[in-house]
Amino acid sequence: MGLYDRDYYQDDDSSAGNIFSTRPRNQKMMVTNIVIVTVAFWIADNLGEPGWLSNVLALRADLFEHPLNAYQVITHGLTHAQLGESWGIMHILFNMLVLWMFGRELEWKYGAIEFLRFYLVAIVFSGLVWLGARYAVGGEGARLVGASGGVAAVLFLFIMNFPQRTLYLWGILGMPAWLLGAIYIVGELFFFISPGGAPVAHEAHLAGAAFGAAYFQFGWSFSRLFSRSGRDLFSRFKPRPKLKVHDPETYYQDLDSEADALLAKIHRQGEDSLTHEERKKLEDYARRMRQKHR
Repeated sequence: MGLYDRDYYQDDDSSAGNIFSTRPRNQKMMVTNIVIVTVAFWIADNLGEPGWLSNVLALRADLFEHPLNAYQVITHGLTHAQLGESWGIMHILFNMLVLWMFGRELEWKYGAIEFLRFYLVAIVFSGLVWLGARYAVGGEGARLVGASGGVAAVLFLFIMNFPQRTLYLWGILGMPAWLLGAIYIVGELFFFISPGGAPVAHEAHLAGAAFGAAYFQFGWSFSRLFSRSGRDLFSRFKPRPKLKVHDPETYYQDLDSEADALLAKIHRQGEDSLTHEERKKLEDYARRMRQKHR
């Protein structure tokens, strides 16, 4: 079976510029799983005594005084306003709609595992920024709920990847993605500095947006970071390989099976998870298949 006949290699406009497309087929996407889990937590929080779950999972401004509650820097992303509160169902509905709309294409590009890591780190980062702001300006008893920081990061990573893509403000007014991003930032800054505004964590939104933009601008990859850290940790325990005589026929037989494994890795984690050596092997295999089928 040639490289271009495999499920992992598909021509797709959304992956233009990539060597390999990683759009999942016949498989529930990671972003869909995130939405399902978050909605399930919201439903559970509204059953029985409203807020019983978010009281445990929400990020509180006194976290540094209660270090055992450090889990809250990530679990606050699973909580949202209850039905009886001012935002009600619109809080989770808006967050999950934006996450699902823009997260799908990012997951196709970066891979499911890398997308999940990006989203979770964005939630933690925006939560820590909010926490720092509470300590700087006061706000004892304040708490943070919602995935808005992570959702803002997803939105801005999309905008950075596709700045000219036409998006519609409130589903009516069409504009390029970069302009919508600029409007978002101006609005968040305005409400952030406005006194007596609604109790919305605008600093967390701005932190998430900045994180998404920085992730793109600096070419970060958590999959590469984790794989490199693992190699650095265990490489010292690996024995030195013995010298082997190079056999071209055996090399190409091994390359075929290795290509399957590498394509499966791209399917799970995205193209950025490949090391330089793995990418070279896969390109070598693709070149050989093109020559073979001429």
